[in-house]
Amino acid sequence: MYDINKYAILNNHYKLLEFPTYGVLQVKSDNMKNRDRIIQIDGKENIEKGLFLKQASSFINHDAVELFKLCNGSKTLKEIFEMFSNDDKIRQFLFRAIERNHVSLVDKPSVDGLDVRGTKDFFLPLHMSIELTDGCNLNCKYCYRREDIRKSTFIDSEKLKVMVEKLNKETLSMVEITGGEPTLHPHFTEILKYILERGITVGVLTNGVKLPENSTEELEPYADKIIWGVSLDSYDPEYHDKFRGKKGAWESTVKNIKKLVNHNFFVRVAMVVTPENIDQLDKTAELSVNLGARFFTFSASLPFGKGKNIEWKEEYALKLFEEGNKVIKKYEGIIPIVQEESGDLLKHSKNCGAGWKNFTVGPDFAVRPCVMSEPKRDVIGIIDPDNPTKFFENHKEETFFYSKIVPPNREICGDCELLHFCWPCILRARKAVEDGLMDIDKCKWMNDSYVEFLKVKVPNRGDKNVLK
Repeated sequence: MYDINKYAILNNHYKLLEFPTYGVLQVKSDNMKNRDRIIQIDGKENIEKGLFLKQASSFINHDAVELFKLCNGSKTLKEIFEMFSNDDKIRQFLFRAIERNHVSLVDKPSVDGLDVRGTKDFFLPLHMSIELTDGCNLNCKYCYRREDIRKSTFIDSEKLKVMVEKLNKETLSMVEITGGEPTLHPHFTEILKYILERGITVGVLTNGVKLPENSTEELEPYADKIIWGVSLDSYDPEYHDKFRGKKGAWESTVKNIKKLVNHNFFVRVAMVVTPENIDQLDKTAELSVNLGARFFTFSASLPFGKGKNIEWKEEYALKLFEEGNKVIKKYEGIIPIVQEESGDLLKHSKNCGAGWKNFTVGPDFAVRPCVMSEPKRDVIGIIDPDNPTKFFENHKEETFFYSKIVPPNREICGDCELLHFCWPCILRARKAVEDGLMDIDKCKWMNDSYVEFLKVKVPNRGDKNVLK
């Protein structure tokens, strides 16, 4: 089928990202529009699952990473096969890679080499959430963190550019722009353009009330690389405004969703669900379709910040599950609808990647595992924009620990009545213990190492804060 005497080389429109526990085969940004399906590899005994994903990148294991690294143009396919005693799994994997245009066969040896980034020694970010400010122009009832706009901190845009530039040369592939409300930053559009020009996919999380002047016109050339996540909590203006704490917020948000759609942007409408608006889920999804959104997501309000005052009884969680399934089924084939963090609790849930694949950088360049983590308690450290790689090397102990945390799940927690509250988030589990919802000695998930690492404030035991 293929001439195995030819030299095998990874196609130059792919780059290989290497991490301590996994790898990523990724289409380079200038080839995104012509991307092919990527092979996902899983396990030594089952090295090629036959699962093909039509997306820009795919997670692969170290076996696959090493095989792709051998395809550097210096060895023939026959020589690579002989290195593994002509193992049939290896042969089938490489033949499939050639078939999918990931690997090419050439007549002569190549000296170009491969585009391999990252390291096995410590984790570097694949995805990063950057908080442009901690200020906001709304006063939402469920906000997990709220700072007065008059006291807002704005990230230094020039230092931010330096950090992104350096990390992009390593493994950084996607940036989420958030806050606070990111559109309040005086250099919002300039920052986005800079990141986009480096081939990085950008997601913007916004309440949609304010779009900087001329931002849609200036950013439209990059429309295929931006995902606008706009919050819309109801089809009912009165409810939305009441919950967002500002009259006229609904009208402004809807107007700006239309504006973004008219400028060819990919818009994802995101609805925060509380016991008060579960019944509005269907009509809000319908409104999103009519506005031209390409995606609709919904998730329950989180028990952090002011959101801790919203009580989620088990009956409400069940009602959300039922209503959510109805909406997903109703709009199937019309618009993708996703219930965030949905899944089967009976299955062993996976670590979300916070603190090792994904990191959050605050406006003061303090690095945390995720946006829901606390700005003071959960800070891993302050990153130096001029040498960001060194930060992750210096903090590899913490990032390795995060990579090994298994979140609460049915296998560990059994029939615990709080599982619907905790799953699949380690911070929710911490909150359950700290708020006295669960006695720490009875919690099957919370062990001593988690108490120390997560700095859990154990009732009647004082604070544990071992890792500085």
